[in-house]
Amino acid sequence: NYVIRRAQDKDLDSLVSFTVAGAREAEGAELDPSSAQRGVEADLSDQESDECFIVLLCSRGFQTA
Repeated sequence: NYVIRRAQDKDLDSLVSFTVAGAREAEGAELDPSSAQRGVEADLSDQESDECFIVLLCSRGFQTA
C-alpha cells in the first residue's frame, strides 16, 4: 500500500538528499547540497508552477488523517 501527498516543508531534508543522490546516480555529478536545498525550497514555495509529491510506502495498519 502507498499514499501520495503533496510535499511539505517538513520533507525538505529528504527531498534534498534524494536530489543529491539522484544527480550522483544519473549523471555521476556531485551536486552541492546547499544548491539542491535552494532549488527544493523554491519548488516547495511556488505551489502554482511547481508541484512536488511524496509517495509513502505504508505498512499494515497505517492510517492517514
